Amino acid sequence: KKFIHIAERCIFYRNFNTCMAIVSGLHLAAIQRLKKTWKSLPSKTVKIFEHITHLFDTSSNYKVYRELLLTQHPPIVPYLGIFLRDLTFLEVGNSDYIEPNNDDSNIDDDTDTNKELKIVNFDKLRMISAVLMDVKQYQLISYEFEP
Repeated sequence: KKFIHIAERCIFYRNFNTCMAIVSGLHLAAIQRLKKTWKSLPSKTVKIFEHITHLFDTSSNYKVYRELLLTQHPPIVPYLGIFLRDLTFLEVGNSDYIEPNNDDSNIDDDTDTNKELKIVNFDKLRMISAVLMDVKQYQLISYEFEP
């Protein structure tokens, strides 16, 4: 019960990384097997847990969470796993170099240097840069808690 309420407070403070860690921990098989404990939770707490679980649903590439993130104002601690996932797919799914167009009439196809010519895939680098800029924007504004 306490962990669910802590996760709820994390959403209130827009600390989505910690909230995701708590939700992931509560979804572990060892925790889910505690049937009597789950049945003893108040229905309000169960509804809160279901809502939080829905926010971090992995279907459609975390669509619900991504939409929520767009509506939030800084300061925010985003779930970093999504950025790492995006960077991994960009790295694996796109080649570092692209083949040049063979339509250029100035290139002689018989030379050995033209057969090895490759062009840097700047589209891939732009997409990676966009993800890194998203991460950086969340670091610009810090929380101001008073003791």
